[in-house]
This record gives sequence, C-alpha cells and structure tokens, in this order.
Amino acid sequence: MDLTVVASGSFDPGRVFPFDETRTVYTTREPIADWGVLTVTDGAILEDNAKGHGRLSLASAGPDVLAGDGWTLELEDGWEIVEAERPGDRLARPPYL
Repeated sequence: MDLTVVASGSFDPGRVFPFDETRTVYTTREPIADWGVLTVTDGAILEDNAKGHGRLSLASAGPDVLAGDGWTLELEDGWEIVEAERPGDRLARPPYL
C-alpha cells in the first residue's frame, strides 16, 4: 500500500530504524490520511522522505480484507482498495475515481 499524503500519525520511537540517508523503517506506526487510518503493530513500513511516500507489506491484504496479523486498516467512507500497477500491490482509491 502506498502511504502518500499522510496528514499525521504516531509511532514508537524505540522501534524506528534508519535504512539509509532518506529512508526509515518503522516497525509500529499509525499513519492517518484522507483515506483513513492504518495501524501497524507488528510489521515494517519503509518510508522515503525524499520521495514523500511509504511502502509496506500487508499479509492477506485485498479489496475485502482490511485486517491481518499485526495490522488493521480503517478506510474512510467511499474509499476502496484496488489493484495497483505492479502485480500484488494495492492502492487506496478515493471515492471520486
């Protein structure tokens, strides 16, 4: 899932690890954005400050699966999960598309 346009969120500062000069790994994180709230309690989010986005792997994620081991996704009304360009990737699509 692409984490672009995160408005706010939280993380455990004891579970943050630098990856390289522009990227950071968070093993717990709760990004909040227009699409909703993603709570990751046991996983890894790779955020790239230079590109302004984050990527993560959500086991079992799909259009009708909004929770799995170590994560939950609360989508805002009208938003949906759709297939992304790369096989196996997903995106949150806004209601107006």
